[in-house]
Amino acid sequence: MKHYNKKFIREYIENHKEQIESVECFMREDWSWTCDTVFKDGEFCKGFDWKGKYLEVAGITGSTWATPTMEVEFKDGRTEIIECWIDDGDLFGQNYEQYLPLYKAMKDWLNSEVEE
Repeated sequence: MKHYNKKFIREYIENHKEQIESVECFMREDWSWTCDTVFKDGEFCKGFDWKGKYLEVAGITGSTWATPTMEVEFKDGRTEIIECWIDDGDLFGQNYEQYLPLYKAMKDWLNSEVEE
């Protein structure tokens, strides 16, 4: 599962703080429902837990299918779209049990010998 990489996000902002107007984080494939501003006017926005295990933005910390992304708006008018995620190694997310039969079948099939 891909989670927001809060360390990367925070360090990026800190390193470019003087040039940044604002930073929004969102899931790229579902932007309209998952977007929130994390930095604006020289300050980190209130309501975000930068010390917890994962950064929660718009009620979610990560996704099995969407890509955690940040949009950085600079004071000179430039905008950068930057992927900002870490993979926790959980391919299927919290509902992994429902995928185990499929995963096992695929693994067995891939490991089977090919008949010629």
